[in-house]
Order: sequence, then structure tokens, then C-alpha cells
Amino acid sequence: MRTTLVDPRTGRVRGTAPVARESEVRAFVYLAPTVALIVGNPMGGALMELDSVLGLHGWQWMFLIEGLVTMLVGVLVWFSLPEAPRDAKWLTSEEAGILSARAAGDGSEGENRIKGNLKQAFGRPFIVIVAVIYLLNQITNVGIVFNLPSIVEDLNIHGSFLIGLVSGSSGIGATVGVLLVPVVHRRFGNEVALIGILAGATAVTAAIFVVSSSPAVQITLIAVSMIFVFGTLPLFWSVAMARMSGLVAAAGLAFINTIGLLGGFLGPYAFGLAEDATGNPGAGLWVVIACSVAGVLLTPLLANAVRDEDAAEAPVPVSP
Repeated sequence: MRTTLVDPRTGRVRGTAPVARESEVRAFVYLAPTVALIVGNPMGGALMELDSVLGLHGWQWMFLIEGLVTMLVGVLVWFSLPEAPRDAKWLTSEEAGILSARAAGDGSEGENRIKGNLKQAFGRPFIVIVAVIYLLNQITNVGIVFNLPSIVEDLNIHGSFLIGLVSGSSGIGATVGVLLVPVVHRRFGNEVALIGILAGATAVTAAIFVVSSSPAVQITLIAVSMIFVFGTLPLFWSVAMARMSGLVAAAGLAFINTIGLLGGFLGPYAFGLAEDATGNPGAGLWVVIACSVAGVLLTPLLANAVRDEDAAEAPVPVSP
């Protein structure tokens, strides 16, 4: 289904888009990190087994080999990625024009400058709340990913390769999440409510992990929790992108990313503090519970902010 909207304040058509499938399309971008978890964990474990080969530690081999592959991919992208939609050989001229127009926005030149539009880019309540919920999600996400090998080792699983192989199960759950949740979103319709439901499911899964004593059950629960944690990611951008465009959208998304990705630092740090306090790597799941419950509590605020945002825009359907 395609929706055409007009802003009555300006008379401009805000554009058409297959709204129901937006999160599904974005989900494919997240297949990169989820598949990397499946492949990278056992690969890293195998490279760690090269300890003392040619006088290098296993972690040094891991950094050298994985770093070299990353550099080669970077060079490939530099020479093969088109500079703009018009340079993409797989797009028709019409498709390239549509993408360029959407990237630039349909407003006036003044509306597509950050100067004078700082509130539009950074100060709108729904943007701030999305950024905070994204931060909580990333504390959970990165905390689990970085500390999972320690958690697995604490479950009496030994050997770098085996630990990496078991840790890769988190990537299986994450891959299921980014593929399945957008399909559920298309049928469910309300992405804000779904964000809250997924946060609640994460909290419940982490709580069961904390009270469980079975290593097999605990590993399974972590994989299941990653379905909810990673499955939420496409929904954030579905909420944000539907309400921003042009240069203001670029600045707003940068703001959301900047706040959210602080979780890359805070997550492992919080997990480390929990482990230091208890001596148990699995204690970091209390951090997951706390962040997930906070995310659930913020969901009604996000719903109200989105409702106010949509009311202010006041789009009305028009015939194509």
C-alpha cells in the first residue's frame, strides 16, 4: 500500500512510500552485523587458538587478520560505491531522481538548512525519546555481544573456538529478529507499541536467565533475547524517517545515532561493573533487565510525542 500525504500549511506533497514495508527494507541493512556475529565469533575463537604461532599471541593474530580483511573491504567500497544515486548503474534515471529528491527534501532552501532549524533537527520530543530508547537498546545490545564469551566461559564451556561457536548463537537470534519483527510490524501496524512489547519481552527473557541454572537454557535465552533486541532496531528508523526529511533528517538521525551509540561504551562498562560487584559475568543480565524496563516505561511517552508530531503535521489523504 502506498500513501500520498499533503501538508496543509504549505500545500506540498510530502511524498509517497510503501509505508508498511519500510522497516522490512531497513532490516536487510542489519543483516550485516547479525551475520557477522554468526561468522565472526567462531572465526575469532579459531584465530585465538593460534597463540604462540610465529611468536604472536592469538589476539594479535585476530586483530591482524580481521583488520586486514576490513581494510580490503574498505578499499573495495571506496572504488565501487557510487557517490550519488545518479551514479548507481543499477538504478533507472527515474529511480535515481526520486532518491535524490527524497534525500534533499521537498521544502524550500531555508527549510533544508540546519541554521534556523536546530529545534526541528534536535529538539523535537519524539527525536529525543527515540534517542534515549535507542541508547538503552544499545547498552543491552553491545553489553551482551561484548561480554557473551565471558558468560559462555563461566558456564563451563572451554576452548576459544568452542566459546566462539556457542557465542555465535546470539547472531542466529539477532538474524531471526531483524527478519521476523518487520514482518510482524507490517501486520501489527503500530511500531511504537511494538517497541514497548519487544523491550518487555527482553526484560522477561533476561529475568528467566537470572533465575535459571541450566547452561543450555541460559544460552538459548540469550539467543532469544537477541531476537527482541536486534528486532527493535529497524523500528527506530521507521518512527524517525517517517517524520523527517532533507538536511534536517540527516542532522536528526545523526543526533539519534550519537546518543544511542553511547551504549557502545556504557554497555560493556555496566556489564563489567556488575561482574566486579558479584564475581559473575552473568550478572550483567540485571543491566539488561533495568534498561528494558526503562524502555517499556518510556514507550507511552514516545507514543504521545509521535501523536503530537503527527497532529502538528496534520497530513490529509489526497487522490493520486
